[in-house]
Amino acid sequence: MQKIAIIGGGIIGITLANYLDTTKYDITLFDEGKGQATKASAGIISPWLSKRRNKRWYRLAKDGAAFLQKLATDMNLSQEIYAKNGTILLRSKGLADLANLAEQRKKDAPEIGDIELLSSYQTASKLPLLAPQESLYVSGGARLNGLLYLEYMKKLAVQKQVNFINEKAVLKRKNDHWQISTQNHQISADNVIITAGPNCKPLLEPLGYQVDLRPQKGQLIVFNTAQTESYQWPVAMLDNEADLIPANKGQIIIGATHEDEAQWDLQPTKEAFERLTENSKNVFTVP
Repeated sequence: MQKIAIIGGGIIGITLANYLDTTKYDITLFDEGKGQATKASAGIISPWLSKRRNKRWYRLAKDGAAFLQKLATDMNLSQEIYAKNGTILLRSKGLADLANLAEQRKKDAPEIGDIELLSSYQTASKLPLLAPQESLYVSGGARLNGLLYLEYMKKLAVQKQVNFINEKAVLKRKNDHWQISTQNHQISADNVIITAGPNCKPLLEPLGYQVDLRPQKGQLIVFNTAQTESYQWPVAMLDNEADLIPANKGQIIIGATHEDEAQWDLQPTKEAFERLTENSKNVFTVP
């Protein structure tokens, strides 16, 4: 039986571990857990109306959104983990143009679902926390609770006899196989799959590979409300970086920042809190 090592247990690594056939492969997943983006992710799944000019990025994001819908069925994800409640887009101008863009992109991305321009009243009805304002709604938008996803998928992988080592891995080539070492373990593998995000860089540099991957810090604000029906609400993409993600049990998330200079600094900052609250305060019914 071939041995496969997966280094990185975020959304890509843990998903791959569950799709690989453990009757054909002996699989070990390594993940230190430090700075893992998926674990802290609120996960808006709604890439279709991005105006980024990078066509490769859009194709990757579009295909990823389509795959997530299949994944939810394949792995029987609960609504707590993956909720396809739609997306509301708020813009100060250009909603009609955005709706036209949505119709064009729906031709090769049917996952976008229904497209509807909403009145102020309709917007507030779909997401009661929002102040009345016109918006665009697409029914295919979703959210993914990263922490619950990882916990659930790890349980499935353990049932499939996937091995887990929760330590930092070092990779070396030894003749015709790979050697993966941690503080307390050393194993060999026929194939290695690296899904470690920005940690790919220090993993690959000793092997002579240079990759342009850098961490980006994202900060969120999480607060609790008495709105127990929040699990049914769509996410809202605001006209700035402060998106609104209704979660389970009345929890509401605002964010995230995109900080390229912070590197691996995981400490919350006053500046991020003030920026997120300032960018979002005018869209709520109650400050």
